[in-house]
Amino acid sequence: VKANPDWNIFNYADKKNYNYLFWEWELTQNHNWNLDKWFVVKGENIRDFLENILPKIWLSDKESDDFITYWYPKLQTNKYNLIHFATKEYSDLAPLKTTPNYDSILRIFMVTKSLDKPINIQKQDFSKFERKWFSVVEWWWTIVK
Repeated sequence: VKANPDWNIFNYADKKNYNYLFWEWELTQNHNWNLDKWFVVKGENIRDFLENILPKIWLSDKESDDFITYWYPKLQTNKYNLIHFATKEYSDLAPLKTTPNYDSILRIFMVTKSLDKPINIQKQDFSKFERKWFSVVEWWWTIVK
């Protein structure tokens, strides 16, 4: 594929343009996600939470809208949601290479778990991110049982 500056992705195989690439990945072993810092969000408040948090993790309005469109229906029915946005941990598990190399990369991997009741846990914070000329943005997820 070829990523163009206008955000379109051209697939040489079928000669079509796309807005996104989609890929699936299955961990071959159980992974114990870092449980130090999370958010606990009531299911009925998940839309407000995502609308507030996604700009803080540097997603654009369109990226946030697409993220919410996918996740809101899946998370709103849970009594509570335990949510963590893995960054380095995810990148270490699933390295990404591009040619040419990117100028900046934002990889959001949301780890969620349904809860019956809220728990007290330290909230996650985020480091600064700046989009540069060739920026790669990826969001993905997993649900922990």
